[in-house]
Amino acid sequence: ADVHGDIRPSDSAPAPDSNAPDFVVTDPAGYSRTLADYRGYTLLIGVWSSSQPDSAASLERLYKTFGSNPKLRLIGVTNERQAKPINTTFPVVYNQGSRLLDASEGDFVLVNSTGSILLRGSLKEDSGSLEKSLRAALAGKQ
Repeated sequence: ADVHGDIRPSDSAPAPDSNAPDFVVTDPAGYSRTLADYRGYTLLIGVWSSSQPDSAASLERLYKTFGSNPKLRLIGVTNERQAKPINTTFPVVYNQGSRLLDASEGDFVLVNSTGSILLRGSLKEDSGSLEKSLRAALAGKQ
């Protein structure tokens, strides 16, 4: 039972299938988020840094293409508290020490609404397969 009694909302997030290990990221306001906070959404995590402008550019392109979809949460993760690249609008969070699904700078991880990793790869080299998988996930086909 939750704190509001035994009735759960019908739109509650599906139970996790624990394919993806948990992580912790912090938003610019200082609030922590974990994988559980994104359950019920397709989650695209992209790791960027100021030394890899192509990664940030790929994230921005994906955010402009898919960011308005209510089923998607896209986060650009950096290991340092640094300014967001100029002319970007994607949400930025910080990761300091969490394994972040074993993603490194320039990598992405696509996670479905139940927490299963659908795809991982390079933001720069694997953008075509990422877009295809993202479209399928948002259409409910994965």
